[in-house]
Amino acid sequence: MKNKVALGIDIGGTNTKVGFFTAEGELIDSLNFPTQKESAQNFFKYIHSECLALLKKHLIDEEQLLGVGIGAPMANATTGSITYAHNLGWKNIEIKNDFAKLFKCPVFIDNDANLAALGESYFGVGRDAHSFILITLGTGVGTGIVINKKLIHGFQGLAGEGGHIIIDSPTQRFCPCGGLNHIEAYMGAEGILKTFAENDFSINIRDFSKYLEDNDPKAIKCLDLMCDQLSSAIVNMSVVIGPEKIILAGGVSQIGEVFLNKLEEKVNEKIIYSFKNKMTFHLASVSTKDGAIYGGAALVFSEVL
Repeated sequence: MKNKVALGIDIGGTNTKVGFFTAEGELIDSLNFPTQKESAQNFFKYIHSECLALLKKHLIDEEQLLGVGIGAPMANATTGSITYAHNLGWKNIEIKNDFAKLFKCPVFIDNDANLAALGESYFGVGRDAHSFILITLGTGVGTGIVINKKLIHGFQGLAGEGGHIIIDSPTQRFCPCGGLNHIEAYMGAEGILKTFAENDFSINIRDFSKYLEDNDPKAIKCLDLMCDQLSSAIVNMSVVIGPEKIILAGGVSQIGEVFLNKLEEKVNEKIIYSFKNKMTFHLASVSTKDGAIYGGAALVFSEVL
């Protein structure tokens, strides 16, 4: 496997990231650019051209590619397709076949949140965990579930869509998928901004931490609401799965430790006694900064090596 590299691709609702890894799992280089939603096939061709340019920059031939691991919203590892990615507007996309026509190596796909979980399992804070739930908080809300150190896909690859758990809330909201009161409607980026607006708090998510540091009353109230909503979904998942760890990834998780600590407090308030204080809460160590590209590489290594 000398001089072989793996390519990880993370197609997000807002941005896409690509990165090359050595067979030892070391990141060589990465690239980030906006996700183009108009035509999936044209965007895949653009991704391919950017990857080839990145390879050329490091004097790596395409023949040295061990494989390509791709994470995308609602990508199904079993079928190799995307039935409907509501945050992208893509329907019935044969993503595995489309990329297999572009690259001269094996192509593997999975849900972006699943690959983020796989990346944490191989390289991050999930390495020593028996079982954990990773929650990605970005444009949407996704979950990846690892049990007995194995990523769970379920029947037809449909397991782990924790963003569509229904929560009880006095504020009725429709999820971008069309469902009512799904956690994504509250903890996806658009949902968080709605929570801010409903509380007369006109800021963007990037500045939220600053207001929390200053003990702004509106910021503290919004944090309490957000953690109350997300904790309900985590309790529902946890009593079924029994995870050792809860790992938060994605841009929203960068609110940081104050968010993590309040969330842990809320979960332990709601969960049944036998679960109280049994789970540990963590911020992702590789998946927030680098998305699912580590997981994409891990998928290639697990399948090929």
